[in-house]
Order: sequence, then C-alpha cells, then structure tokens
Amino acid sequence: MALHSDKGSKAEELLRDYFLDSGFFAVRAVPVMYEGVDITDLDIWLYLRPSPISRERVSVDAKNKSTPKALERILWAKGLQTILGLERCIVATTDKRPSVKQYGVQHDVLVLDGSFLARLANRQSGDNRGRFTEEEFVELLGTGRDDKLLGNWKGRITTARGQLLTHLEFDGCNSWLADVSYFIEQSSISARQETACRLVYLVTAYLLIGLDFSIRTLAFEEVEVRRKALEDGFRYGSRGRGRTEDALSLATQLIATYAPESKAIGTKLRNELLREFEKMPVEILGEFFSKNENARELFNLARSLESRAYSRTFVSPGNLEPQAQAVFGVLLDFFGIDRRTFLK
Repeated sequence: MALHSDKGSKAEELLRDYFLDSGFFAVRAVPVMYEGVDITDLDIWLYLRPSPISRERVSVDAKNKSTPKALERILWAKGLQTILGLERCIVATTDKRPSVKQYGVQHDVLVLDGSFLARLANRQSGDNRGRFTEEEFVELLGTGRDDKLLGNWKGRITTARGQLLTHLEFDGCNSWLADVSYFIEQSSISARQETACRLVYLVTAYLLIGLDFSIRTLAFEEVEVRRKALEDGFRYGSRGRGRTEDALSLATQLIATYAPESKAIGTKLRNELLREFEKMPVEILGEFFSKNENARELFNLARSLESRAYSRTFVSPGNLEPQAQAVFGVLLDFFGIDRRTFLK
C-alpha cells in the first residue's frame, strides 16, 4: 500500500477530509496494476452518486512540493483518467500561477491551486474529526513481516482497493464478498478482532459502491428485473450467464479438439461448474438489494461504513445503525454464518 512522505500525506488527508465533507466516497492510495504489476497509485479516488442514473469516478493527483511541476501533473493526470476510463480528474498543486489553471481548463482538468490548499489547511483543525489517518490505519494491520505471517491483511486490502479501478462491477463485488467472508471469520478467531471488524466494514463499503455502480442502469426498471440482474451478477460475474456458458462451451470444444480422449471429462466439468453456479444462494442477495429502499441507500451506507472503519472510536457490529445490521444480516445468511457470531 503505497503512501507518501509526511508532507504529502498531510495534504492528501486534508483533501480526503474535504471531499468526504463534500459528499464523496473517498479512498487514498489506490494501486494501479496490470496483470499483477504495480504501475503507480492514485493519491485519492473519488466516487459520487449525483442522481439515480449517473455516477462520477474521479482521480485526484495531489503533490505538495516546492517544485510541483504542475503542468506535467495535469498532463499525467489526464492521461491516467483516459486509461482508467474515469469521468473526471483533479490536480491539487502548491503552484499558484494562473497559467496552470488555464492549462487545466483547456484540457478539462480541475486544478486546485496553492491558494485553495492554503485556505484548506487554515480551515482544517488537523484532527481528522476523530478519524485515523491512512498511515495510522495501515499501522493497525501490524508490521510487514508480522502481517504476512498472520494472513497478509495489508495485501488483501491493497488488492481490494485496486479493484475499485478495474473491477467496479460484479466481478469486483464477488471478490469483495469473499473478502467480507474472510474478515468476518477472522473477527471471531483472530487476536486482532477489532481490526478485523474494521476491515469488514471497509470491504463491505467497497462492495456497496460496486453494487451501486453495477445497477446504475437499472434505476427505473421494475424490481423483478433488478433482482434477476443482481442474481445473475452474483452467480456469473460481469460476463453474465450467456457469456459464461459460452466460455465454458469454448473450453469444452478446445479440450475435444486438442485432447479428444478427455472430451467426456471436459463436458462433465462444464456441467458440474454450471450446477455449482446454480447452487449458490444468490436469491438472498438479489431479493434484498433489488428493493428500491435498499438500492437507493447503497451509496450513503457505504460512506457510513467507511467512516466506521476509520473512526478512532470503535463501534462493534451489534451497535451499528439498523440499516447496516440489516445488510450484514443478509450477508451472513448468504455465507451460511449464524448472525449471532458477528452481530454481537
């Protein structure tokens, strides 16, 4: 999980607090990866639900340096926005030259200049409103060596964050479901129970953001249509049932072509996989998240759970707001875990 120097980190914390106060879902230190290779990271990733049918994903490049090279940062940020397919990008810089803002306007990049950052620093008290900073939150996961021996929670969370960029639809949701299940289990068996609960809250927030993004095109559909789409997504991922079946059929054909003696095994494997997909109790999730009152609150609840994850004052699962407990109740039912083991 790449984090920057103390000076840069303070600027990122101020900006994250500002965007959280402005109604965004905000995540620091989001890795940009390709086929397992760590390319770079976004200083801050933002997500907003302006309306029932529109969503905005925004990258924030924040550099607090005496020689900011602001024009280069604008060029870099715009290129990264394009590659990642984000709706907008922002550059925050200590540079105060009017030409920097003009260059940003020309290329549809919002520039938060040195004057803005100075006002922000003067306005903020610096106590993060009772939140852990990102650096403090990472420390909760333990030292690098100890963490790897105890399950590599840092690595798991870093991967989960990276999927906000590359797998924000159902493939990411299904991965975050696995993370939620893992950390719920850890909350009952690990000595780091409180930290495990915080990570449950955090990855559940990512899951809810992924669901909010996945069903954005279904805002005005009937509940039954939304329920079916959710069930297919949870069962087959972003590819959907048809493309999943096509992929399995293609694999079976390749086996028959290049290893004809294994044709029967390939067909059997395909059928078994489809049966396993059908056994998944996704109806539990589809029914709950397809309801209008629940679908509308995905974004707000994600913001609330993210705040709980970072709060210096820990709130146990059993003392969360009723809406959050309802979500965890449904997830626990899906995992086949007794609700009383976590909601206590």
